[in-house]
Amino acid sequence: MHPALLAVADLTLIPVPGTARATLAEHARAAPWYPLAGLVAGAGLVAAALLLQGLPTVLAALLVTALWVGLTGASHLRGLAETLGAFVAGGGDRRRTLRIMRADRPRAGAVGAVVLVTAAKAAAVGCLIHHQLWASLLAAPVAGRVLLTTLLATTPHAAEPGDLPWIPRMDRAAVLVGTLAGAILVALAASGPLAALGALALLAALLRWVAKRVLGGFNTPVLDTACELGEVAVLAAALLGAGGCLSP
Repeated sequence: MHPALLAVADLTLIPVPGTARATLAEHARAAPWYPLAGLVAGAGLVAAALLLQGLPTVLAALLVTALWVGLTGASHLRGLAETLGAFVAGGGDRRRTLRIMRADRPRAGAVGAVVLVTAAKAAAVGCLIHHQLWASLLAAPVAGRVLLTTLLATTPHAAEPGDLPWIPRMDRAAVLVGTLAGAILVALAASGPLAALGALALLAALLRWVAKRVLGGFNTPVLDTACELGEVAVLAAALLGAGGCLSP
């Protein structure tokens, strides 16, 4: 199987035949293609937004955001909730933080943060539809995967039983190449490209530092968090580039 197809299967719920038989080595080879999976998701969002243009903007934005969440089965939002809840309640202690992550009971504050992130996405999508900034809507899921692969390429894995067993087989140099290709795509497509890339760079540095300090590196919830924050960052940069939501 081509690694690009496996990348789409790994990061979305889009059905790709044959992925159930993929080996650890094949999953490792798929990692550099994760930004492409974001491009596929972004193309689906743009297509949906174009089809829904006749509806009131608020309703169209809600439907597109629901599709966005549905494309991943809300897995990245779940990881965001786990990370926020564990890092805040863990108080910087690695064992306590990991224990809270494994508890599978997201705390109220973390759930509230997820609601706010989702609401922010819906509001931003409405603004992008209002301004017809289709390229920025395309770029946002790519940016989330670019931030994710940045951590994959530059940060140690906080190895836990069963967490990403293919990481030892991953070629970090190849992942870095995929990251750079995705960043170029974001720069070409997003409104306010300098703001978008700057925000991604700052978030990568911050997440890398926090993950290494608390956990010794990344794990799956941290990667999910990176994906969500990268998407929001590019949406915010697009709105700044457009001069806000209500401008003509």
